[in-house]
Amino acid sequence: MSDSAVLYRGSISPDEAVDRLRARVGIVTATHETVGLGDAAGRIIAGDLIAPTNLPASNNAAVDGYAVDAAFL
Repeated sequence: MSDSAVLYRGSISPDEAVDRLRARVGIVTATHETVGLGDAAGRIIAGDLIAPTNLPASNNAAVDGYAVDAAFL
């Protein structure tokens, strides 16, 4: 049996997933500041970042999504 099969514990509802993530992350309260691109690594963006063009140019939902390691939930 693979390691991933051992870690898989079954499906949970989206609400349960959000609750588990919030319990791990906690509440983030902070102010915002403007920094250069070189200083932005490791920071959380405070607003929307809009690309000038769609990438990929076509709808490609088959590869969109989130990956969550079950061992950390």
